Amino acid sequence: MELAKAIGDALEDILYMLTFSIINGLIILALFYFVINILPHIIRFVTPILSPPLSRVSSAVSKLKRPRSYTLAMQPIGPVPSDTYHTAFLLAQVMPVDLVPTVLDMAGFWLDAPLASTTHPFQVVERTAGSEYLMAELPETFPGKALRTLTFTVTSKDQGYSWDNHFHGTYLNSWTWFEVVIFSPESGRATEPNRARTPISRRKIITNVHAGREYKTHTVRWSHNDRDEEIRKLMRSIRGGMRIAITVWARYPAWVNDVRSARIDCQVNAVRKM
Repeated sequence: MELAKAIGDALEDILYMLTFSIINGLIILALFYFVINILPHIIRFVTPILSPPLSRVSSAVSKLKRPRSYTLAMQPIGPVPSDTYHTAFLLAQVMPVDLVPTVLDMAGFWLDAPLASTTHPFQVVERTAGSEYLMAELPETFPGKALRTLTFTVTSKDQGYSWDNHFHGTYLNSWTWFEVVIFSPESGRATEPNRARTPISRRKIITNVHAGREYKTHTVRWSHNDRDEEIRKLMRSIRGGMRIAITVWARYPAWVNDVRSARIDCQVNAVRKM
Protein backbone atom coordinates (compact mmCIF):
# COMPACT_ATOMS: atom_id res chain seq x y z
CA MET A 1 0.00 0.00 0.00
CA GLU A 2 2.78 2.38 0.86
CA LEU A 3 4.46 1.71 -2.49
CA ALA A 4 1.22 2.33 -4.36
CA LYS A 5 0.68 5.55 -2.41
CA ALA A 6 4.23 6.73 -3.18
CA ILE A 7 3.75 5.99 -6.87
CA GLY A 8 0.44 7.83 -6.83
CA ASP A 9 2.01 10.87 -5.14
CA ALA A 10 4.86 10.88 -7.67
CA LEU A 11 2.43 10.72 -10.58
CA GLU A 12 0.43 13.58 -9.09
CA ASP A 13 3.61 15.67 -8.77
CA ILE A 14 4.58 14.92 -12.39
CA LEU A 15 1.09 15.77 -13.61
CA TYR A 16 1.15 19.02 -11.61
CA MET A 17 4.53 20.01 -13.09
CA LEU A 18 3.39 19.20 -16.64
CA THR A 19 0.18 21.17 -16.15
CA PHE A 20 2.11 24.12 -14.72
CA SER A 21 4.58 24.10 -17.65
CA ILE A 22 1.79 23.92 -20.23
CA ILE A 23 -0.11 26.78 -18.58
CA ASN A 24 3.05 28.93 -18.48
CA GLY A 25 3.72 28.22 -22.16
CA LEU A 26 0.15 29.11 -23.10
CA ILE A 27 0.37 32.36 -21.12
CA ILE A 28 3.58 33.37 -22.93
CA LEU A 29 2.07 32.56 -26.34
CA ALA A 30 -1.09 34.47 -25.45
CA LEU A 31 0.98 37.48 -24.36
CA PHE A 32 2.91 37.60 -27.65
CA TYR A 33 -0.32 37.18 -29.64
CA PHE A 34 -1.90 40.01 -27.64
CA VAL A 35 1.07 42.33 -28.21
CA ILE A 36 1.30 41.65 -31.95
CA ASN A 37 -2.35 41.37 -32.99
CA ILE A 38 -4.65 42.95 -30.41
CA LEU A 39 -2.81 45.65 -28.47
CA PRO A 40 -2.24 47.98 -31.49
CA HIS A 41 -6.02 48.10 -32.09
CA ILE A 42 -6.75 48.81 -28.43
CA ILE A 43 -4.22 51.64 -28.42
CA ARG A 44 -5.97 53.40 -31.29
CA PHE A 45 -9.09 53.62 -29.14
CA VAL A 46 -7.50 54.49 -25.80
CA THR A 47 -4.87 56.94 -27.07
CA PRO A 48 -7.24 59.93 -26.85
CA ILE A 49 -8.00 58.95 -23.23
CA LEU A 50 -4.53 58.03 -22.03
CA SER A 51 -1.98 60.75 -21.44
CA PRO A 52 0.87 58.89 -19.76
CA PRO A 53 4.13 60.55 -18.83
CA LEU A 54 6.32 59.40 -21.73
CA SER A 55 9.57 60.90 -20.53
CA ARG A 56 11.21 57.50 -20.12
CA VAL A 57 9.96 56.28 -23.48
CA SER A 58 10.71 59.43 -25.43
CA SER A 59 14.34 59.23 -24.34
CA ALA A 60 14.60 56.01 -26.36
CA VAL A 61 13.46 57.60 -29.62
CA SER A 62 15.98 57.44 -32.44
CA LYS A 63 18.06 60.55 -33.08
CA LEU A 64 17.78 60.02 -36.84
CA LYS A 65 17.77 63.35 -38.67
CA ARG A 66 15.05 63.61 -41.28
CA PRO A 67 14.82 66.19 -44.07
CA ARG A 68 11.70 68.34 -43.82
CA SER A 69 10.04 67.49 -47.12
CA TYR A 70 10.03 64.89 -49.87
CA THR A 71 8.93 65.08 -53.47
CA LEU A 72 7.52 61.55 -53.42
CA ALA A 73 5.20 60.20 -50.74
CA MET A 74 6.47 57.37 -48.56
CA GLN A 75 4.23 54.33 -48.08
CA PRO A 76 4.15 53.62 -44.31
CA ILE A 77 4.98 50.08 -43.25
CA GLY A 78 5.15 50.12 -39.46
CA PRO A 79 2.97 51.70 -36.75
CA VAL A 80 2.91 55.44 -36.14
CA PRO A 81 5.32 56.65 -33.41
CA SER A 82 2.54 57.40 -30.91
CA ASP A 83 1.30 53.79 -31.13
CA THR A 84 4.82 52.49 -30.50
CA TYR A 85 5.41 54.71 -27.46
CA HIS A 86 2.01 54.01 -25.91
CA THR A 87 2.55 50.29 -26.44
CA ALA A 88 5.91 50.54 -24.67
CA PHE A 89 4.28 52.42 -21.80
CA LEU A 90 1.51 49.84 -21.39
CA LEU A 91 3.91 46.89 -21.57
CA ALA A 92 6.08 48.48 -18.90
CA GLN A 93 3.12 48.22 -16.52
CA VAL A 94 2.86 44.42 -16.84
CA MET A 95 6.42 43.19 -17.39
CA PRO A 96 10.00 44.10 -16.45
CA VAL A 97 10.99 47.25 -18.34
CA ASP A 98 14.20 45.59 -19.57
CA LEU A 99 12.08 43.16 -21.62
CA VAL A 100 9.95 45.83 -23.31
CA PRO A 101 12.45 46.79 -26.08
CA THR A 102 13.00 43.11 -26.97
CA VAL A 103 9.26 42.37 -27.16
CA LEU A 104 8.61 45.44 -29.33
CA ASP A 105 11.51 44.55 -31.62
CA MET A 106 10.30 40.96 -32.05
CA ALA A 107 6.78 42.25 -32.77
CA GLY A 108 8.09 44.56 -35.51
CA PHE A 109 7.25 47.87 -33.83
CA TRP A 110 9.74 49.84 -35.95
CA LEU A 111 9.58 53.46 -37.03
CA ASP A 112 9.41 54.39 -40.73
CA ALA A 113 12.13 56.88 -41.69
CA PRO A 114 12.42 58.44 -45.17
CA LEU A 115 16.00 58.89 -46.40
CA ALA A 116 15.87 60.31 -49.94
CA SER A 117 13.43 60.84 -52.81
CA THR A 118 13.24 62.41 -56.27
CA THR A 119 10.81 62.72 -59.18
CA HIS A 120 13.40 64.09 -61.59
CA PRO A 121 12.97 62.56 -65.11
CA PHE A 122 16.17 60.79 -66.12
CA GLN A 123 17.34 58.61 -69.00
CA VAL A 124 20.42 56.42 -69.33
CA VAL A 125 21.85 54.67 -72.39
CA GLU A 126 24.84 52.34 -72.67
CA ARG A 127 27.29 55.24 -72.83
CA THR A 128 26.04 56.72 -69.53
CA ALA A 129 25.33 53.43 -67.76
CA GLY A 130 26.03 53.43 -64.02
CA SER A 131 24.94 57.03 -63.47
CA GLU A 132 23.77 57.85 -59.95
CA TYR A 133 20.11 58.81 -59.83
CA LEU A 134 19.44 59.08 -56.09
CA MET A 135 21.79 59.34 -53.12
CA ALA A 136 20.96 59.04 -49.42
CA GLU A 137 23.67 60.17 -47.02
CA LEU A 138 23.19 58.79 -43.52
CA PRO A 139 23.88 61.34 -40.77
CA GLU A 140 26.69 60.62 -38.33
CA THR A 141 24.06 60.13 -35.60
CA PHE A 142 22.29 57.39 -37.59
CA PRO A 143 21.67 54.42 -35.23
CA GLY A 144 23.18 51.68 -37.38
CA LYS A 145 22.55 48.90 -34.84
CA ALA A 146 18.86 49.85 -34.80
CA LEU A 147 18.45 49.56 -38.60
CA ARG A 148 15.84 46.92 -39.44
CA THR A 149 14.86 47.42 -43.10
CA LEU A 150 15.95 49.33 -46.20
CA THR A 151 13.35 49.86 -48.94
CA PHE A 152 14.10 50.91 -52.52
CA THR A 153 11.23 52.06 -54.76
CA VAL A 154 11.73 52.90 -58.45
CA THR A 155 9.22 53.88 -61.15
CA SER A 156 10.65 53.34 -64.64
CA LYS A 157 10.47 51.63 -68.02
CA ASP A 158 12.75 50.87 -70.95
CA GLN A 159 12.52 52.22 -74.52
CA GLY A 160 9.26 50.33 -75.09
CA TYR A 161 10.27 48.16 -78.04
CA SER A 162 12.74 45.48 -79.15
CA TRP A 163 13.21 42.87 -81.87
CA ASP A 164 12.66 40.01 -79.42
CA ASN A 165 8.87 39.99 -79.56
CA HIS A 166 8.56 36.75 -77.60
CA PHE A 167 10.23 38.40 -74.57
CA HIS A 168 7.91 41.42 -74.51
CA GLY A 169 6.12 41.88 -71.18
CA THR A 170 8.57 39.63 -69.30
CA TYR A 171 11.81 40.24 -67.42
CA LEU A 172 13.79 37.93 -69.71
CA ASN A 173 16.61 39.41 -71.81
CA SER A 174 15.85 42.86 -70.42
CA TRP A 175 18.96 45.04 -70.60
CA THR A 176 17.95 47.97 -68.41
CA TRP A 177 18.23 47.65 -64.64
CA PHE A 178 19.09 49.33 -61.33
CA GLU A 179 21.73 48.69 -58.70
CA VAL A 180 22.28 49.81 -55.12
CA VAL A 181 25.78 51.06 -54.36
CA ILE A 182 26.97 51.70 -50.81
CA PHE A 183 29.96 53.91 -50.02
CA SER A 184 31.85 54.07 -46.74
CA PRO A 185 32.12 57.40 -44.88
CA GLU A 186 35.77 57.60 -45.96
CA SER A 187 35.09 57.39 -49.72
CA GLY A 188 34.90 60.53 -51.83
CA ARG A 189 31.74 62.09 -53.18
CA ALA A 190 30.90 62.64 -56.83
CA THR A 191 31.96 66.27 -56.36
CA GLU A 192 35.39 65.20 -55.10
CA PRO A 193 37.15 63.69 -58.14
CA ASN A 194 40.49 63.44 -56.38
CA ARG A 195 39.19 61.00 -53.79
CA ALA A 196 38.60 57.33 -54.45
CA ARG A 197 34.95 56.27 -54.66
CA THR A 198 35.27 52.52 -54.47
CA PRO A 199 31.98 51.15 -53.10
CA ILE A 200 31.93 48.62 -50.28
CA SER A 201 28.91 46.94 -51.88
CA ARG A 202 27.12 46.87 -55.22
CA ARG A 203 23.98 44.81 -55.81
CA LYS A 204 21.44 44.57 -58.62
CA ILE A 205 17.93 45.19 -57.29
CA ILE A 206 15.47 45.86 -60.14
CA THR A 207 15.09 44.98 -63.84
CA ASN A 208 12.65 46.75 -66.14
CA VAL A 209 9.92 44.87 -67.99
CA HIS A 210 11.18 43.97 -71.48
CA ALA A 211 9.79 46.48 -74.01
CA GLY A 212 7.38 47.88 -71.43
CA ARG A 213 5.47 50.89 -72.75
CA GLU A 214 4.04 51.95 -69.38
CA TYR A 215 5.96 53.08 -66.31
CA LYS A 216 6.01 50.39 -63.64
CA THR A 217 6.84 50.73 -59.95
CA HIS A 218 9.07 48.10 -58.35
CA THR A 219 9.84 47.86 -54.63
CA VAL A 220 12.69 45.90 -53.06
CA ARG A 221 13.10 45.56 -49.29
CA TRP A 222 16.19 44.39 -47.42
CA SER A 223 15.90 43.19 -43.84
CA HIS A 224 18.33 42.76 -40.95
CA ASN A 225 17.16 39.12 -40.81
CA ASP A 226 16.93 38.67 -44.58
CA ARG A 227 17.04 35.17 -46.06
CA ASP A 228 20.03 36.26 -48.14
CA GLU A 229 23.11 35.95 -45.92
CA GLU A 230 25.02 38.66 -47.81
CA ILE A 231 22.17 41.13 -47.34
CA ARG A 232 21.99 40.29 -43.62
CA LYS A 233 25.70 40.99 -43.21
CA LEU A 234 25.45 44.18 -45.25
CA MET A 235 22.47 45.49 -43.26
CA ARG A 236 24.28 44.90 -39.99
CA SER A 237 27.40 46.70 -41.25
CA ILE A 238 25.64 49.95 -42.18
CA ARG A 239 26.47 52.89 -39.93
CA GLY A 240 26.29 56.66 -39.79
CA GLY A 241 28.16 58.55 -42.50
CA MET A 242 27.65 55.91 -45.19
CA ARG A 243 26.04 56.85 -48.51
CA ILE A 244 23.49 54.69 -50.30
CA ALA A 245 22.93 55.32 -54.01
CA ILE A 246 20.60 53.96 -56.69
CA THR A 247 22.42 53.73 -60.03
CA VAL A 248 20.83 53.37 -63.47
CA TRP A 249 22.05 50.91 -66.10
CA ALA A 250 21.51 50.11 -69.79
CA ARG A 251 23.40 47.76 -72.08
CA TYR A 252 23.61 47.51 -75.87
CA PRO A 253 22.66 50.17 -78.42
CA ALA A 254 19.00 51.28 -78.57
CA TRP A 255 18.33 50.24 -74.98
CA VAL A 256 17.19 53.17 -72.80
CA ASN A 257 16.48 53.17 -69.07
CA ASP A 258 13.78 55.81 -68.55
CA VAL A 259 13.29 56.73 -64.88
CA ARG A 260 10.40 58.73 -63.50
CA SER A 261 11.02 58.60 -59.73
CA ALA A 262 12.78 56.77 -56.89
CA ARG A 263 13.03 56.81 -53.14
CA ILE A 264 14.98 55.17 -50.32
CA ASP A 265 13.37 54.52 -46.94
CA CYS A 266 14.29 52.62 -43.82
CA GLN A 267 12.85 51.32 -40.58
CA VAL A 268 14.60 51.61 -37.23
CA ASN A 269 13.99 50.03 -33.85
CA ALA A 270 12.87 53.12 -31.97
CA VAL A 271 12.59 51.84 -28.39
CA ARG A 272 15.99 50.45 -27.49
CA LYS A 273 16.13 51.34 -23.80
CA MET A 274 13.57 52.07 -21.08
